[in-house]
Amino acid sequence: MIDHLTIRAYAKINLGLHILGERDDGYHDLETLFYPVDIFDEIELRPYKNDVVISCDHPDVPTDSTNLCARATNSLRAHLKYRDGLHITINKNIPVGGGLGGGSSDAAAVLLALREFWQADVPDDELTRLASGIGADVTYFLRPTAAIATGRGDTLEYFDYALPYWVVVVYPNIQVSTAWAYKNFQLRMEERKNLRELVEQHQYDLNLWKAEMQNDFEEIVYAEYPEIADVKDTLYRGGAGFALLSGSGSSVFGLFESQIDAEDTADALLADYQVFLSPPNFIPDFEGLRPAF
Repeated sequence: MIDHLTIRAYAKINLGLHILGERDDGYHDLETLFYPVDIFDEIELRPYKNDVVISCDHPDVPTDSTNLCARATNSLRAHLKYRDGLHITINKNIPVGGGLGGGSSDAAAVLLALREFWQADVPDDELTRLASGIGADVTYFLRPTAAIATGRGDTLEYFDYALPYWVVVVYPNIQVSTAWAYKNFQLRMEERKNLRELVEQHQYDLNLWKAEMQNDFEEIVYAEYPEIADVKDTLYRGGAGFALLSGSGSSVFGLFESQIDAEDTADALLADYQVFLSPPNFIPDFEGLRPAF
């Protein structure tokens, strides 16, 4: 058995997010396009007696059994009928409560890594089933490339796509509650453009993206937190061809053709916020841990 393993868990942005209605199970039907960005947490796995112990350098991350990494570990332990314990150390870089999927990505990364760490024979479809039981978008992070997500976010259509822009991601030091966002959003009834078609067939027409690609949470989030709307305006003033709220917020991202404009805008925003720069055509490297599906 491996006695130590360090892995990366990458963040995502949402290139469009449509809320289609409420489901009988309490979730909402949605359509969104997930895309990975070069922001990651580092997670260290070590054996630990018979318990699952979580350590984290961020005070807002729970370290009890509610932590998604703990839930992922315990779910796989139950499936394998293992008693092996685990000490998971999470070094946070992905902002907490920022709409970038950090907790879900951490859980998926742990599931992937534990197959190697425990040298366990767990088929990809079984790993997907376990991930779906942990959280709505955990499944996506088992293979964080471009994907259309529908249903409650766990029905995925992966496709080959590389975003040809510099991405500036800004976390404005505000946590937006996902539960609050879903409770207060306004359902839109108009017909929407197909997100995959927009990114594949019109990837160099950011004016069209600006006109047609929406995040249904923006209206209520910007009304409640005007500072987040100001961040989006700053990205546009800095030269972004397209900017949008990610997930339910609070992070906002801007797409830039010019590296200089992206870097200058990021530098200007760094005085007040957490800012990250992701290069064009970014795809995470999981060093063989990624499933084959």
